[in-house]
Amino acid sequence: MGHDRGEDRGGARPSAPPPAAAAAVPRRVRPHGTRARAPARHRRRSLRPRHDAHLDAATEQRARGAARAPAAAVAQRQAAQPPVRDADGDQAATLPRVRERSRSRDARLRLLGREPAARALRPRRRPRLHRLRPPLVKFLVVGAGSWGTAFTHVLIERGHQVALACHTREQADAIASTGRNPRYLSQVDLSAARAVALADAPGDADVVVVAVPSTAFADVVAALPGSAPVLSLTKGLDPATGERLSTRVRGRGVAVLSGPNMAEEISVGLPTAAVIASEDGFLAGQLQHAINSHVFRAYVNPDLVGVELCAAAKNVIGLAAGAVDGLDLGDNAKAALITRGLVEMARLGDAFGARAETFAGLAGMGDLIVTCWSRLGRNRRAGELISQGASPADAVAQIGQTVEGITTAPVLQELSQRVGVELPITEGVCAVLSGQSIGDLLARLMGRQPTEE
Repeated sequence: MGHDRGEDRGGARPSAPPPAAAAAVPRRVRPHGTRARAPARHRRRSLRPRHDAHLDAATEQRARGAARAPAAAVAQRQAAQPPVRDADGDQAATLPRVRERSRSRDARLRLLGREPAARALRPRRRPRLHRLRPPLVKFLVVGAGSWGTAFTHVLIERGHQVALACHTREQADAIASTGRNPRYLSQVDLSAARAVALADAPGDADVVVVAVPSTAFADVVAALPGSAPVLSLTKGLDPATGERLSTRVRGRGVAVLSGPNMAEEISVGLPTAAVIASEDGFLAGQLQHAINSHVFRAYVNPDLVGVELCAAAKNVIGLAAGAVDGLDLGDNAKAALITRGLVEMARLGDAFGARAETFAGLAGMGDLIVTCWSRLGRNRRAGELISQGASPADAVAQIGQTVEGITTAPVLQELSQRVGVELPITEGVCAVLSGQSIGDLLARLMGRQPTEE
């Protein structure tokens, strides 16, 4: 086997000098099949078969008898190199390094079922400090009702420093001692918040969040310490003047947060979204950066007027939707009521220069839908109770919390009359709150002159 011709392989090997080193042989072995060879003779060593060369790679050149060459000759062979593409004919054979995988489809890897992919390491605990974490903000939340309690929880989860100002000192002491609000959302952990009475509210806050009823909003913001900007969570109008609540904030920046935000769902970590509106775009952006999280997504809207009118008017429509539920008028009637209610809201907003897009966003359609459909909505529940015979005062007492729609309805009606905008649903709600029969009101609304949509 090989290229040497005419040699008697069966004869005795004459004495000869040691063969030359393998690297000095210029010939290359070409791939070919094995040939039949004579069996080894007596007392003769069998010929070592040579392996077939791979079609896509050169093989190491060997001269006859190179396997029995002295160690010095072997050491002079060309060193093996890592595999390369298009190797020349004299390239030495590739010798794998220790623990080196030859290729992804190596037979040994197939037998082992291939190596598993590397898995991402997940920390068992949340890191105490984060090098990319935004700077902490000092928040003062005024109002320890349902919404104030839930929003305090949102700020605590974001890692901010929060002081919760309560209406009474007894409520503040109870929260400070137990870490829970004994009256509203008692399952929420408030141990990380500093609970104080409203009279003892700190004046070094960076932002003051106001979550109090609309009837107390003006007095509360007038007595706030310091000069930090105000973020209003209250949805309504000022009962004394009929103006938007943001106009009652003077001498400091103001922004409004609104959207489909049921406090009970937010308090247990369910996801939601809200919009922050302010005439100061920088303030709105800073608040968005401080509040936004994986479960509380915040958007920015420059239409402060539209967002506030949506927040006030949707509560009145929610009362009417609750009446539809109480009278069991069906989903068709409720859907029609909500749709026409949105038209009323947009009509009023247009009269005050609000953007039409705001009423199709989170503060408009989003908040209106959850107010009218959610079983957690206080305004919807109050309308349901009133339609079943309860007085407005009895409905509020049974719910046990503020029902802004009852306070806002007459103020909204007066505001619409001032600018000459017709609000049939709002006028009907005011009539029922004044003692008119719901049956008569329904007949009057359905009997109005048909018009274009």
